[in-house]
Amino acid sequence: MTIKKILAKPFPLVCSLLTGVLFVLSSAALFAEDFGNIGGYEHDSGWPQELDQFHWGVDEGKEPDTSVSASGVGVDLRKGLVYTLVRNKPHVRVYKMDGSLVDTWSPAKVGRVHMLHVDQFGNIWIADNYGHTVTQYTPEGKVILSLGTFGEAGMDAEHFSEPTDVATTDDGKYIFVSDGYVNKRIVKFDSRGKYLGMWGGRDAGISDGQFVLPHSLTVMANRVYVADREGARVQVFDLDGNFIEDWRDILVPWAIASVDKYILVAGERLPEGRSTDAIAAVKVKGGYIDAPLRQDVIVFNEAGEIVKEISLPQGNDYGQVNWLHAIDVDRRGNIFLADVVGNHVQKWRAGATTGK
Repeated sequence: MTIKKILAKPFPLVCSLLTGVLFVLSSAALFAEDFGNIGGYEHDSGWPQELDQFHWGVDEGKEPDTSVSASGVGVDLRKGLVYTLVRNKPHVRVYKMDGSLVDTWSPAKVGRVHMLHVDQFGNIWIADNYGHTVTQYTPEGKVILSLGTFGEAGMDAEHFSEPTDVATTDDGKYIFVSDGYVNKRIVKFDSRGKYLGMWGGRDAGISDGQFVLPHSLTVMANRVYVADREGARVQVFDLDGNFIEDWRDILVPWAIASVDKYILVAGERLPEGRSTDAIAAVKVKGGYIDAPLRQDVIVFNEAGEIVKEISLPQGNDYGQVNWLHAIDVDRRGNIFLADVVGNHVQKWRAGATTGK
């Protein structure tokens, strides 16, 4: 692992500890809604506010990777900011909750940006799957810590092979990376980037603790929740990688996020009569995921029980979704979704009197 500490003091110990304590103590207060009490959801057509210099939506005649393919989204709960990640410059676009643009920046080196995570201190993490790196930035885009070796694929403490996502514990003590497309593993580091171990492995599988494609992950209450996309399930582990349980036969999970005591998963609901094992068996043999026929957001509680199901209309227009790639939620229960084929980031407003 090539660890680059660009800033002179990337982790001021006392400030970080104090900030971490304050955040842990106040995290429940930051979330103001109980999903069980939220009514329906409706598309917020005014978010984000359109700007002439940025193109949103499908760019006809171009592949998503060369267009404005929206791949990531993350909410800073304390500052009330939404960070969006797209696959052209500027890669990071920062919005207020009202949808107004407040900042933009791009990493100095980019292979292909894949996912974005906002940690408990307000720093930004970006998983670059073609660059084979995961990097932590200040909110303004200065590098704090880089994991992996840019442009070099591998499977050891110093290399990833197409990592997909990154998540951190509430106290900032541990970093978890889903090294997904090739290595099919979860890698654990401490806050300074020291390698602490891994689970999973190169061979795809459907046994407990194996992955077909770990595409996204989140950490909540000392548990690691992994969206095993082609495995068509969410797997739950403790912080040392010990398998606890999995959530099966519900959906093909592309993206996962957590807030307070809830886990939100975005993906395709399994068609009637299909099972996790049936889908995963095909994918283990090298098949790729089919285009989704239906897109949903499922909200689980800590026990893995479904507390809300949000069905979304299919399509490429605003107010529709095509292929959901990333999800996050603000303190009022509003949901932000990045669509990697529809090529936009949208806000779905909580508390609508109609809808699901």
